[in-house]
Amino acid sequence: MFQHLAVLLRAYNNNPGIIKSVYRAVKNGAGLVIVVVNASDESTRGNVRTWLEPTMSKHPGVVTIIEMNNGYSWSNALNVGFAHVRMHNRVAKVHGQDTIDYVVPTSVEVLWESEHLQAMLDTASQSREIGVVGTSFHGQHNGNEIDLGASYVHPRNTFMLISMEAFAAVGLFDAVCDGLGGMEDFHFLLSLILTGDFRWEMLDKKIKLVVGVNYDQSVKEIRERAAMRKIATWFDTVVADNPQMHQQLSEVYKTFNINI
Repeated sequence: MFQHLAVLLRAYNNNPGIIKSVYRAVKNGAGLVIVVVNASDESTRGNVRTWLEPTMSKHPGVVTIIEMNNGYSWSNALNVGFAHVRMHNRVAKVHGQDTIDYVVPTSVEVLWESEHLQAMLDTASQSREIGVVGTSFHGQHNGNEIDLGASYVHPRNTFMLISMEAFAAVGLFDAVCDGLGGMEDFHFLLSLILTGDFRWEMLDKKIKLVVGVNYDQSVKEIRERAAMRKIATWFDTVVADNPQMHQQLSEVYKTFNINI
């Protein structure tokens, strides 16, 4: 159904979640499912391949597991996944096969369905300039609805579509964000603006996002908002000599209620 799209998962230590998420991606027709594993974690190393063996056997060539032994972080795992897609596309072109044009990084907590992917693809297909498509979420914690806060008003790697053209223009997810409290997706969006060629769109699909038992949204939001301010401050210095770009970023900061 989605032969030109890859779903990218990062497996740190959420074992049951990975199994369900991979099955969800395969069931909904992703052309490629990539799982980047934290191989330095004893509870994860080597086990993911065993857990996913039944799904891999039923769908040969669809699920790829990449084990990172060193340097695992959220940003680095994304970059490794995208690098695999690039290699996949080079081989596919040689053999006249389908290439992957879009990648959807997602979290194991997101209960997405094929109609959500289709809506994102429909939006992205409206213009080459749309390099990223995100969506809103409906947060749930222990069966109760929760407000995910201001750090979820822009596209998130929790579940967002990225064109391979846009990723090539930006280059990489910046791993410096891992030391700031995350928000590599926010950094990516600001970098997207600096290319001058791409923009993002935000859908309001309210996809169910079931957070973990020990999840504390208030703590998470404080950390993420602090990271966003640090990232915005850095970008502000980058465009200090470009009034037009500075104004464009300032408008983004206002939209996201970021004061620097």
